[in-house]
Amino acid sequence: EGPYEERSALAVDLVKRWTVEQVDAEKKDGHVISTFALQVDDVHLGFLRAAIWPKGPDEVKTAILFTLHSDPALPLIHAGYPLINHARKMLTAKDIGVERLMGIASLPGLCQWVVENKAWERVDETTSPANGFHWVEQRSAVEAVATGRPQPGQKGLTNETYAAAQSAFEGIALEYAALEDVDAESTAMEACGGRLVGIHWMHDKSEEAIRASVGCTASYEFPTEMITHIDLEDQISHHISHPAEGSPGRW
Repeated sequence: EGPYEERSALAVDLVKRWTVEQVDAEKKDGHVISTFALQVDDVHLGFLRAAIWPKGPDEVKTAILFTLHSDPALPLIHAGYPLINHARKMLTAKDIGVERLMGIASLPGLCQWVVENKAWERVDETTSPANGFHWVEQRSAVEAVATGRPQPGQKGLTNETYAAAQSAFEGIALEYAALEDVDAESTAMEACGGRLVGIHWMHDKSEEAIRASVGCTASYEFPTEMITHIDLEDQISHHISHPAEGSPGRW
């Protein structure tokens, strides 16, 4: 890694030489997982995976983009742009026929950001009760799960603590996902036309992800011929998750 200016300059220098190729595809539990690689002279600089699902009860063929990453020498937003756009073009072409295209972005650093900003203090008397929990309980729970420190009288973080934190924490996570960061999957998804439609609570259940972000991931929807306009207010308040979003193949 290095200063953004140097990493960005390297990306500009490589942009005329790099190509994106689909390097792998495998069937898995009723769907297909494809892997796309950004490469220069057979050297891989970045990867993106996609889960392609057959038409479900809604008769809509759906694909989910996930696990976007790049060589640390390049800003993810620069490496992600050709990867995401290539995948979008290929998946929505007539021979594959994806009609709804989603994206899942991890949110590393979310808990640290919540702690640094004491974001639990935003949970106050104006916060509506959620899951049967008063705002005071919600605030205490958000602080507990973000810091990893159990609430007074508890030996560890309990299911009740996570339940009390969920609603308020999801709102905070939406704000975090919207922050601009050249090395964030969320920023790369947005830069390629993705619209933030919601937060998946405890989606990634790995120990590292629970510690870093309570396992939260951000969900994005890309415009297609079927979905030509997405209203931001509708995205967040009326978003209905596709079954594929619950199992994109990474966790």
